[in-house]
Amino acid sequence: MRELLYTWVPESQWSSYDRHGYYYKDIHELKARVISINSESCDFHNTYLWAELSDPNDLVAFIQSNLEEAERMDYRAILLGHIPDECTH
Repeated sequence: MRELLYTWVPESQWSSYDRHGYYYKDIHELKARVISINSESCDFHNTYLWAELSDPNDLVAFIQSNLEEAERMDYRAILLGHIPDECTH
């Protein structure tokens, strides 16, 4: 499974995906940036996440910096949510 995933995740993003479960990929011919995020810190039943107003796993900062970079590049942004199969945090 991991080998299949890495056909979609750019090598420069492997560390980010392994550590946080999120990554981005630019599709230059479409002038688009795909931002794939680790939705709900791995588990939609994680009620503790909603009890704290914080930025777990630096997710909001990741989204913000990638949206700003896409805007600077005059790219569209496509935001995807997923729960990674091997979440470690």
